[in-house]
Order: sequence, then C-alpha cells, then structure tokens
Amino acid sequence: MKRSFVRIMAGILCCILLTGCGGKKDSGLKDKLETVNSNAQEQLDNEGSKQEGQEQEEAIKWEEEEAETDIDKNESKAYDFAEAFKNNAVSNNGTYFVTIGDKVYFRNISPEAMEEGATFGEFLSTEWNPVECPLICYDLNTCEWEEVGKITGVGELYASPKGFYIGEMRPDSLDSYCTEFYDPATGKSEVYCKGMPRGISKSGELLAVERYGGENINMVLLKDGNDIVSLGGEDLYYEYVGFAGEDLITILHKGYDEFILCSVDGSGKVTELGSMGTPQGSNPEPKQLKNMDGDIYLCVGYYEGTGHFLADWKTIKATPGTEGSLTEVTDGMDTYEEEREYSEGPEGEVPKLCFDTGNSIFYSPHQPYVAYMGEGDNRNNLYYYNDIYEECLLVKDFIRNDYSDECQIVQEMASDMETVFVIYADAVTDTDYEIGWRTGYRMTGWHICAIPFGYGHEDENGLARDIIYFD
Repeated sequence: MKRSFVRIMAGILCCILLTGCGGKKDSGLKDKLETVNSNAQEQLDNEGSKQEGQEQEEAIKWEEEEAETDIDKNESKAYDFAEAFKNNAVSNNGTYFVTIGDKVYFRNISPEAMEEGATFGEFLSTEWNPVECPLICYDLNTCEWEEVGKITGVGELYASPKGFYIGEMRPDSLDSYCTEFYDPATGKSEVYCKGMPRGISKSGELLAVERYGGENINMVLLKDGNDIVSLGGEDLYYEYVGFAGEDLITILHKGYDEFILCSVDGSGKVTELGSMGTPQGSNPEPKQLKNMDGDIYLCVGYYEGTGHFLADWKTIKATPGTEGSLTEVTDGMDTYEEEREYSEGPEGEVPKLCFDTGNSIFYSPHQPYVAYMGEGDNRNNLYYYNDIYEECLLVKDFIRNDYSDECQIVQEMASDMETVFVIYADAVTDTDYEIGWRTGYRMTGWHICAIPFGYGHEDENGLARDIIYFD
C-alpha cells in the first residue's frame, strides 16, 4: 500500500512539472524529474527493506513456533503416559497389548521373528529373533490406528511413564539377554539393564527382571536403572508372580519340594508370607493374582507329569509385608464345585476368581469382556461374558480352531472392555516339530486383528460387525 502511494505521488508531481512548462523544454526540467524519481526510488527501497525485514522476522518466528510445536508433540506422548499412570489409566501392562489411556499400543510382530515350526503350534513362544517391528497405536474410541514408531525386541511390552521396556536377545553378545528402553518421544532405544523383563509395578517405576548367571537365575528389582535387590542363589529360585501395587510378589523355590510365597517392597525388603505346601509330584503354578483392600488373592494350579496335567487347584490369601499372613481361601468354592472335576485333566483350566458387588468371592470359567474360543461343536466361534456373566457370541466361525491337519491357532488374545485383540497363525501339521505324542505344526500365515463390539459396532444379530486386520 505504501509503495503504491509513493508511485502515485511521484507520477502526479511529474505531470504537474510537465504541464507547467506549457510543452516547452525547460533546461532544469530533466534535473527536477531525476531528483523526484531518485527520491521516490529511495523511499521505495527503504519501504522494501522494511517489508523484507518484517517478512524475515515473521518467517523466523514461524519456524521457531513450528519447532516448539514439534517438541510439544514429541513430549506429549511421554506426558500422556505419565498422566495415564497418574490417573490409574494403564491396564494389561506387561502383555502384548498395553492400554494407556484410551489408546492400545502393540508391536505388529513379523513372522520372521519366530521359528517356522513349533510343538502344539505355539509359534509366539519361539520369538527368539529380534526383528524391527512397527509400533502401533490404536484408538479405542475411533477404531483408527497409526504406526508411531519402530521397535526391536522380543516378548511383551512393559509401559512406564516415559516409554516402554522390552526384552532383547543378542546372540553375539556376552550378555545376550537384556532389557531395552524405548523412548516414544525420540523413537530411539537403548540398553536399560541386563536380564529379561518379567513385570512392572502399578506406578511404572519398579521393574522386575530375570538375570542369568552361571547355573542360577536371579530375580532383580530395579528403579531408574539401578538394582534395588537381587534374589536367588544355589537351590534358591524366586519365581515371578506379579505386582500388587508397588510390592513384587514371588514364589521362593527351596530345592524341589518347598514353596514359599514372598513379597518384596520398593526398598528391597523380602517378607515370607507363608508356605504354599509341599505337594508330591506336582509344582504350584500361579494362574491369577488379584489385589483387593490391601490383600492379595492368588489362584494356583498344581500340575503333574510331562503332559502338564492339572491335578488340583486352590486359592490363597496373604497381606504383602506381613510375615506368616498366608491362609487358604475356601469361600466361594461351592460356586464351582460342580464343574471342578471337569476342570481337571489334560485340558483343565483353573477357574477365574471373581468378586461380586459386595466383595464376596465366587468362581467362573471366564471373566466379563474377556474373549475366548468356544469348545466342542462351537470351537470355531469367538465368545465373551457380559457384565452379568452371561455367555455372548461375538464372531461366528471366526477361525478354524480344531487343531486338524490344516487349521488356525490362537497365539495371544487380550481384551479391553469392548475391544478384543487377537494374534493367530495359519498352520499345517509337520512331523519335524512333534515331540512324542505332542503334535508339531508349521506356520503358513500370520494375523493380528482388533474386533470392536458393543453399541455402534454390532450387526443386526448383535454380533461384531467389523474385524480390523493389521496385516
């Protein structure tokens, strides 16, 4: 605008001078015109320099704002994690599908990370080859997902307020088993400690790892990368059970026939809660840990033989930090007694411990909104229990789940309220991978999917309408 004004004024002045001379040549006219044009050009140059300077300042300011925005975006991922931990909005931590706030994070695991074949078709248990895999963030509200990074490692994800821990196997390294920390803000990983991760506390501040040294396996509790305590030794093995808040729960194996339930607090203090008994010919296997009103409830299965047959199960209760507080729970047994005999045997499962609205104990084959495959004639269907423990069909003929010569085998399944995440493999029988009577399978396909259900995601029959694949 200023440039246009200067040009107009210069033009008007020139016209006045030309008109005033009556069309006759004036010897000073040329000098006057040159002076006017020179002054006008000087003003234009000054105005142009000012505008160019302003434009440069605005460009620099915009670049600085963009840089600050990028930093905020990167930091927001970590801040979202911290906020979720603060609000107790983290679930399924230490699994393949970790929920943080309203997002679910998981690795889009490549089949190249596993062996081609496995006994019983348990391919995921052979994930020994560290392969860089996309890290997926799935929005539970919109069902939209995106790749937010790439991460190398094996096994489950362990979320903390600042990022993820994951196990790593380095065959060429002296310390071949280690835990890596992945920073979602930078997308970079670094070695955090020796040993493979086993669990993480509710706050995400305490990490439990198994560390191998000679013939011993030690359970190590860490914070900020520093060892708090290392447990184990000759004929002493501390088996990881879980975390109850900030207390690590373990089973101390003394030799082969004595089992003691222990708690370890954040300072590393070990408390023996009580003996779990010395069952002959069977080992206690922790199946479910619940934390309720300062006490822990642990469902234990007792298995026998090389076939891993379920011989018995029970529930024990204890108070972390209180020596000798272990007791056996008998409440609620009548709710599952009629199915108790059926639950035992080669395909037996320990029932799920539940609490009603009055905190009374009862047992159920399944927990609400945790999906499972059917049995018998319904083995190809996917089901779940609703909040009143009624069985509901979710997907009819989801996969061919009959363990035949050509079938599909579930590797992992996780639920977050009204979304189910499933990893399954296409497989064919292969004698190269069988062990005795245990059938071997070779992988021919690999799938990871999410199945949203509930209001807005059901078809006219009340079944899940969509299956979202991450192939």
